[in-house]
Amino acid sequence: MSQAAEKRRSAAQRLQQASQSPPQLVIAQLLGALMVVASLSPLSAAEPDVRAAPDTSAEPEAAAEQIQVEASIDREQVLIDQQIVLSVRVIGDGPLPPGRLVLPEIAGAELMILGEEREIVRGRWIYARHYALFPQQTGQLEIPASVYSAWRPGAEGPVAVRSPALTIQVLPAPPLPADSASKSVWLPAQQLTLSEAGANRVRLAPGQVIERMLTLKAVGLRAEALPPLRVPIPFPLRLAEDAPRLWNERGADGVTGYRTERITLSSAEPGLFQLAAVTLDWWNVDSAGWEQAMTPAWQLEVAAFDSSSRRPAPDWRRDQSSDIAATEGTAAPLTAAPEQPWLIAHWTWMLATLGFILTLWLLWRRKQ
Repeated sequence: MSQAAEKRRSAAQRLQQASQSPPQLVIAQLLGALMVVASLSPLSAAEPDVRAAPDTSAEPEAAAEQIQVEASIDREQVLIDQQIVLSVRVIGDGPLPPGRLVLPEIAGAELMILGEEREIVRGRWIYARHYALFPQQTGQLEIPASVYSAWRPGAEGPVAVRSPALTIQVLPAPPLPADSASKSVWLPAQQLTLSEAGANRVRLAPGQVIERMLTLKAVGLRAEALPPLRVPIPFPLRLAEDAPRLWNERGADGVTGYRTERITLSSAEPGLFQLAAVTLDWWNVDSAGWEQAMTPAWQLEVAAFDSSSRRPAPDWRRDQSSDIAATEGTAAPLTAAPEQPWLIAHWTWMLATLGFILTLWLLWRRKQ
């Protein structure tokens, strides 16, 4: 019991005793009780109202529990430089708080952002981002926890919500097959095609040129990793190459790289030339085996065109046969120039107009 409560209790006891005492003693006891009550009232007014303050330290943690960050990979074991699709999802029971998904820093791998997406599934808000990883060294690849930095009211700073870390085993590239037709670079892909635009047999005249377009498409590889296309050119054909065109197509399931090269061929000497196929060896990551992509072989014939097969060129010069006949024959008799009827009509209108004006002038003079 507090000190103030004890004093109030003693004052009440004094009042009760005063009711049973003589009048003089009653008055003295009443004065004492009043002084005690007067002394207690300021203390009780100044006594602070102590209440338990709400504990806000747990609010950021409770807010963090409402958000989940999940990270997943499409493969747990890959070959070096093979694509790994890393998907990070931020899931909330309601609208996600303002924040950002921190870009992961992964040692020993190259990172490419594929895209982002937002959706609501069964009342849950999901924000997802997809990455393409390309490991550059063998061994264990550690993917650190993905972090979503969320801002919450009442917190001094952003609240970091993390996903579990991941580990991937990276294996070395297998050796090229013994019957490999080319010393290709290491190309691990899900699908790889090599195409060339043009006919399989082409004929040119000496000095003419022909353009060929070669396109390399690789699903699961970046365009920057695709090698130059070496076209075998027989002598004495001349080759001119343009700068290659590179581009990537990105999707939630990975990247597809393209490389396009345009070449120009010509020859000043006639002949029949066999152009061999362009060949690339690549590793199919789905079937775990070597495959080969190639363009079809084609022929180029350089020869002058026969005159019989050509269409005669038009002669735009003047035909002089009529002029020669005119000069060799007798001179034609001179005839008078034909009359020009428009000139006669012209003078007739002029005379009629002049007569009309003269008539008006005479009438005017007569009135004067």
